[in-house]
Amino acid sequence: MVKCVFNNITEQKADERTLVLIKPDAVSRKLAGTIMVRLENKEDGLRIIECKRVPEPAREMIELHYAKDDAWLEKTGNRLRLQYLRRREEGDEITEEDKELLEKTNIELGKVVLSRIVDYMTSGEMIAVVVEGAGAIEKVRAMAGATEPKTADPWTIRGEFGNGDSYEESNMQKRSIYNLIHASDDQEDAKREIELWFGVDVAEGREVGNEFKRFVRNN
Repeated sequence: MVKCVFNNITEQKADERTLVLIKPDAVSRKLAGTIMVRLENKEDGLRIIECKRVPEPAREMIELHYAKDDAWLEKTGNRLRLQYLRRREEGDEITEEDKELLEKTNIELGKVVLSRIVDYMTSGEMIAVVVEGAGAIEKVRAMAGATEPKTADPWTIRGEFGNGDSYEESNMQKRSIYNLIHASDDQEDAKREIELWFGVDVAEGREVGNEFKRFVRNN
């Protein structure tokens, strides 16, 4: 069993902060506690300074979180197109719906993928977490592993717990890839995302009081 508790801490100056979203598939599989333990890694100098349950993620909130530009939509849409074309070349059945998708531009296909991500992220409870420490963004992304669990290193969160889900399988099922967590890409994204989920004070390192929520195992 995993629960949130409040601990008093001495305020410390951190090099940077990053946002982690523990996604609905991880929460439903009761992996939240395991992931939180990984994130608060003393050897890496990381600590959790904020966390909160998001029982019913709002679609508008997720759309703000995943505010992707045209370059991302183009790249993502092209990846989806190539997967459909490869399936056709290998003799797999292509449905009329698939054919209609292939008539779309890459940016339009990217929007299809984005819509699937939003559907996935609003399908159940999430947990939002702020991790702090020197090099936190890079360390947490390395800990998370590749976006696609199938190709993630086996010692990473996605590689170990992601059940080998792949872009190809998820696209065949017309859903988002199930990859357990989101981690901020860079400092700009981290600040924007932390402000979105926790407010500007946390994003800019101005805490109110000296209490924070941590996840701990109930032994």
